[in-house]
Order: sequence, then C-alpha cells, then structure tokens
Amino acid sequence: MIDIRTLLFANAIVSAVLAIAMFLVWRGNPKFPGLSALARVHAAMIPGSALIGLPPTVVPSALSALLGNALVLLAMLWLLEGIDRIFGRENRRWPRIVFAVWAVTLLFFLLAVPSVRGRILATSCLAVVYLLRAAWVATLGLHRPAEKTASLLIAGSLGLLGLIFATRCVGLALAPQVAPLGSDAASLALLTASLVAATGWTLGVMNLIYARLHQDLARDMTERHRYEVALEELVQVAAHELRSPLTSIFGTLQLLSARGDLLSTADKDRLLEVARRNSERMVRLVNDLLDLERVESGRASFDIETVDLGRQLAQARELSEGHARRSDVSIELTTLPLVRLRADPQRLQQVLANLLSNAVRYSPPGEAVRLSARRLDGNIRVEVSDRGPGIPADLRSRLFQRFARGEAPKASEDQAKGSGLGLAISKALIEGMGGRIGFEPALPKGTTFYFELPVDRG
Repeated sequence: MIDIRTLLFANAIVSAVLAIAMFLVWRGNPKFPGLSALARVHAAMIPGSALIGLPPTVVPSALSALLGNALVLLAMLWLLEGIDRIFGRENRRWPRIVFAVWAVTLLFFLLAVPSVRGRILATSCLAVVYLLRAAWVATLGLHRPAEKTASLLIAGSLGLLGLIFATRCVGLALAPQVAPLGSDAASLALLTASLVAATGWTLGVMNLIYARLHQDLARDMTERHRYEVALEELVQVAAHELRSPLTSIFGTLQLLSARGDLLSTADKDRLLEVARRNSERMVRLVNDLLDLERVESGRASFDIETVDLGRQLAQARELSEGHARRSDVSIELTTLPLVRLRADPQRLQQVLANLLSNAVRYSPPGEAVRLSARRLDGNIRVEVSDRGPGIPADLRSRLFQRFARGEAPKASEDQAKGSGLGLAISKALIEGMGGRIGFEPALPKGTTFYFELPVDRG
C-alpha cells in the first residue's frame, strides 16, 4: 500500500506544477477576473500539505496542525473567491467570516479542550462548505454552450473533492478513535481525490479561459470585418454622394471663370444658385456623417430632461410646415395625451424633423401627413404616418442603415435628394435616449414610422 507521506509528497509536486501553470496563465491574462486569486491557491496548498504531513519530531503537532490547516483552508477560500469572480458572482463576506470562526474553533480544540477529532471535523466541514459552494457556482457556466465542457470539469472536480471531504466528516464523527493522518483507506482516498480534483479544476479553468479568449477573438474578428465592410461601403457611397455636387460646383465655377464676361446676370445667378444648392447638400451630408459617427461611437452627449410632449410635437410641426407647403402636403396634429417625457429636447426635435421630412417627401401632392401620439405599455409612442407608396420589400431590412433610401415620387431635385442618413441618425438618437424606433404599413396605404420613449413618472 502507498505510504501516506508519498501521497503528500505527490500532492506537493502536483501543486507546484499547477501553481506555476496558473501563475503563467494569470500573467498572460492579468485583467481576467479571478485569476489572481486562483494563481495563489496551489502556492498555499504546497506548504499547507507539507506542514500537515510533517512528523512531530520535526515540527510540534499543534503548530503543524494550526499552520497547515490554515494554509489549506486559505487556499480553498481563494479558490472560492476566484471561482466566484471568474463566473461573474459577487464576492461575499461570509467565507472570510466563517474562516475567522474556524480559526477560533481550531485554537479552542488545540489549547482549551485539546481534541484531534474536533480539529479535523472543523477543518473538513469548512472545506466541504467552500468546495461545494465553488462547485455550485461553476455550474452557472453549463448554460453557456462555449463554456459547458470547462464548467463541467471544474464543477465535477470540486464536487468530487467536496463529497470526499463530506464522507470523511461522517467517518470521523463515527470512528471510535481518530488519528490526524494515517495510511487508512479514507486518508489515501482523500489525498488521491485531491490530486485528481486539483488537476481537474485547474485544467477546467484553463479551458474556460481559452474558450472565452476564443469567443472574444471571434467577436473581435467579426466586428473588425463588419467595420471594414461598413467603412468600405461608407467610403464608396460617400464618395459617390459627394462627387455629384462637387462636380456640379466645379463645372459651375469653371464656366464662370472661363465665360463669365459673356453670361448675362440671370445666367450667372442661376449658376450660382446651382452651386449654392450643391454646397448645402455637401455640407448637410458631411454634418450628418459626423453626427452619426458621434452618436454611434458614444461620444455624443444627451441632456435628458422632462419635456412636454404636446409642445415638442407642435414645435416640430411648425418647423416642418414650410417644407410641407412647398410640396403641397399638409401636416395634421391629432389630439395628444397630457404627458411628459424623459428625453433630450434638441435630439427629439432632430428625430421629428427627419421623420416629418421623409413623410412629406414621399407623400403625393394634396395628401396629409399625420402626427400623433398615444400611451403604450408605460411608454409614449409617437407616430408619423404618410400616404406614400410604402417601403419596397428589398429596402425594409436595411431601412435604418446608412444611405438606405428609396426613390421619392417627386420631380423636384431638392425633394428627391436626401442624404440617406436621416433614419440611421434617428435610430441612434432614440436608442441613446433609452427608446426604440420602427415602422409598419399604414392602412389603406402609406407607412407609419414610430418611436417610443419612457414617460416621466415624477
């Protein structure tokens, strides 16, 4: 039969190897939660196991019992804290409080009422509590497909060790005589299970780290690819959108420079008006791009305050009426509920202006755009409905993306040429204010765009 000291020596060697491995993993991922605590576990187990196994002729039994058990349980305390953090659980104070109670209990069984049985039961029971708690926390990862194998390995290893300690507690309580450590079957099984469990949960933690790093890498690669595709599309579309007005401005200036003295005042004014409109179009496009980039990158600020819904919608209608009259379209504002919102008034007006402008642009002459609001599930829902041709099927899935735009049934160039960024900006602004935006077909024809924002409950 294997001698108990041989197994203790094997535990020390395995703990040393695993300690080095965990230390290297921690140094390679210093910001990974919980690794700093887990890297200390095996380092404490090595001297703890050694002190417990030393003969009384080398170290007094009371000292080896106190320091050895303290180091082993400190390692298990760090193990629990590390597992808590690595699986996103809040670190609680009770494990440290229980550790302090155990220390007082051990001193009592060492000095006041010397009892080997009491000391071993106190240590074993606390080890069971720490190990089974850590095993339970590790089961949280079983619900995540990428972490299932690692979580199963960690929970299984710690659960096995906890059950071995629990069995030992029962055996110690029922045994007529108790020795600190011997070559009995229970002690050998406990130390063998320790070797297996220590290796198992350490490999599980490494597997978990690998799975999470792989997920992060895959997510970063996907995000990078999406960003590169979006950037390439943005450059192409922006270049195309800027090229047309820039070419027009360049041609106008070239014509004025070459033949300005031969043109009439009316022709010069007409050319300058074309250059002015195209310049405004370029400035509007650049401003929209910058605004969208600020909002999507999180650099845009929102001044959220309590605003009066009726006043905001009336103001938006007033600001859009000039554009509507030029298009022979009216804007109807229905009776509104008396309600106050939590929103940024300037950003809210920007969203309303975009939605009303689109509704007017796509409405046939003589029609009316309807602006309304109603309560819905604790929020307020604002709707802008038009009687236009509706959203083409091929455009619906990308309607709130950059430069997604349909053909307006208008002859006027000013009305037909939107930047294609209004809905993307509106979506980013509404979500930045804690709401959501969408659209649905209007009956019997047309489209209803809506957004929802939280009602002020103050």
